[in-house]
Amino acid sequence: MRKGTCINTYSGVEFYPLNPREDEIKIEDIAHALSLVCRGNGHVKYFFSVAQHSINCYLEAKSRSYSREIQLGCLLHDASEAYLSDITRPVKKELSEYLAIEKKLQGEIYKKYNINIEKKKFLVK
Repeated sequence: MRKGTCINTYSGVEFYPLNPREDEIKIEDIAHALSLVCRGNGHVKYFFSVAQHSINCYLEAKSRSYSREIQLGCLLHDASEAYLSDITRPVKKELSEYLAIEKKLQGEIYKKYNINIEKKKFLVK
């Protein structure tokens, strides 16, 4: 029995954020969801998606000639937000259970895409 209830993703997967399975993590779900989520909880002068931010992080890593693994890690560093949403930093830091859920899910995403976060501590939020 899986913990929690599921969300239905863009690709039609029944995804359990509290009990993620690697085979249910889909790059098209991550890309679609993050393209529709605004950075800064919407407190920006114009719409700026989490997906665009992630692409900018990837491009910065690429311009610095970082490894492909680091570039992919930069691209996916906010991928858990596709399944969990995000909470503003002042509130998030007070929510230890949320942080544990986010860390577990982000770890599953890194695992799926062969990103070794142990060697790349700067990718961990």
